Amino acid sequence: MSSPDESKQFFEVAVRLSLLTEEQASELATETAARERSPYEIVSEKGLLTPVQLDILQTMMAPERIVPGYRIKDVIGVGGMGVIYRAEQLALGREVALKTVLLSQVGVPNIARRFQQEAQAVARLQHPHIVTAYDFGEQHGRFYFTMELVDGINADQYVKQKGPLDEGVALAIILQAISGLTQAYEHKIVHRDIKPSNLLLAHPPKGYPLPKNVPLVKIADFGLAFLAEQGEDRTRLTSENSTIGSPHYLAPEQLEHDTFDHRVDIYALGATLYHLVTGEAPFAAKSLNQILALKVAGKPRPVAELNPDVSSETIDFIDHMMALDPEERFSDYGDLWRRCAELMNRASPSGSHSDTILLGRGAYQTAVNQATTGNVLDDTVLIGAEPSISTNASKRKRRSIYAVTMVAAILVGWGGYSWYRTPRVAPVPQMLKLADNYLFLGKSLDGWQIEGGYVHPADGTEGEQFLVVEDGGIINTRLCDFLGGDNGSRENCPDHYMVELVADVAEAESALIVFAETAGEDHWAIRLNSTAKELLHVPASIERQREWIVLDSIASATMNEPAPVHLKLFRDQQYWFIYGDGRLWFVIPLDETKPQDEALLRLAALGGPVRFSDILAAELIAPEADATDTP
Repeated sequence: MSSPDESKQFFEVAVRLSLLTEEQASELATETAARERSPYEIVSEKGLLTPVQLDILQTMMAPERIVPGYRIKDVIGVGGMGVIYRAEQLALGREVALKTVLLSQVGVPNIARRFQQEAQAVARLQHPHIVTAYDFGEQHGRFYFTMELVDGINADQYVKQKGPLDEGVALAIILQAISGLTQAYEHKIVHRDIKPSNLLLAHPPKGYPLPKNVPLVKIADFGLAFLAEQGEDRTRLTSENSTIGSPHYLAPEQLEHDTFDHRVDIYALGATLYHLVTGEAPFAAKSLNQILALKVAGKPRPVAELNPDVSSETIDFIDHMMALDPEERFSDYGDLWRRCAELMNRASPSGSHSDTILLGRGAYQTAVNQATTGNVLDDTVLIGAEPSISTNASKRKRRSIYAVTMVAAILVGWGGYSWYRTPRVAPVPQMLKLADNYLFLGKSLDGWQIEGGYVHPADGTEGEQFLVVEDGGIINTRLCDFLGGDNGSRENCPDHYMVELVADVAEAESALIVFAETAGEDHWAIRLNSTAKELLHVPASIERQREWIVLDSIASATMNEPAPVHLKLFRDQQYWFIYGDGRLWFVIPLDETKPQDEALLRLAALGGPVRFSDILAAELIAPEADATDTP
């Protein structure tokens, strides 16, 4: 028997959670006291609440005692294996999603192993389009798993609110899901239950602005995922599961046998895209048997009948993904990603155009006319390997250059991108800036070394102070001298730093800013003229000459108008970030550069004088550290 206080709390919480009406709670409280029985017994006896609801009720009555270190705040939803709560991680003061296996489910064969498998699967993945795993454990007969809390709604709810989605928006959602599943495949993880309700939609964080009406996508619920290398163990888990996925989105081979691969996720993506553009699930029917019969029979109701505005190319794309025979589907995530990007570009609204470039190692410069709206970062280039995941039976390797159009806007904040081995959201600087150190104070060249030509300080007409590099002039400085090193040595020089300067090339043919070594013996450099910017490989030694020797022109794009350019170069934790006039121009993985024996900045001019000003450097530190400013 429960105490009066416990019974009172039971019914108050039940009413607050809308599990019981106030009238029901009042009547049951009276009966509980009269019969001297526990409210759990009375409610169960009358069949008013399911075991799931009783489990939720018990959890919410003791929100700080269920999982140590967490305070449960509210119920987010109920899934096939458990309940998901909004909770606070007390030590860090952050909100998380906390998933528990229902007490009523603990006795189901392999439920604990499945739950642990989900936690392990998600923990192996770090991707902007996959929920992030935080913690896993067992307490008081419950298994719990905490992960990133995504404030928003899922794609199924979104379609119910909006109706069939605009073709471009739907493709943008699917493209982000492809990006996340690509990384999952790299870790030999197959999701097995992709569907609209497992695509969480949210507003993007600062730094990742998306096109109007396009939400950020996070793939959730890896509860049915398997790790490909588990082999026989994975098969046994599958065969004993009573729930193998959502029938509308299941690939036919999932219904027939336990032997399948990542192509079941590709099929489910196609079925999800069908739902997004038509407003209803494929193979709509009232019973499971009817759904299965329709699925085995062939194609769902034609997309054009449900939404005549969808292009024939996108319909073909859906059909390709949803082919009954897995051998006839896309098998390579890189190919799938590229095709989705192309279709999204065609479906996207016209607007301002810019050159967004996606580069693969060893192959350079594929400029694309990008249709965008609300452009913020319109000329970003990421240097690295293109999506080269070969996922067909022969595991063949592919390398190519993918033309990124509106894709870039969606996953980078209106910029282009590439990423080693898998398409992902373009990174942004993660470190914080300490105090600025001015490299040029306007009156002397202390700390600088002239390599050739004529370089001198000069005053501007309005009191500005310039470092003027005349035609053919070359000058360098060792940043360690300014950032704490001893005579330019690396012993005390920071690994992460930023350089900032303004370059006025109005009177010159071009300016050259050399900032890092390549992975070979050459150097990375930026060449500027009055109308264009260019990322180059140049020799380690720049000699005075009429034309610079350019080993490779990595990427180039036009600039809007001839004006002094404000450059910021960040040597962050994993990347060089090159900004021009507040726009992200280039992103270079540190793997593409050598660990620097000395942090060097070299400036050169050709065809006339270049005026450099506001030249400074600053150390970058990790966010946890005490910093005075941000980059």
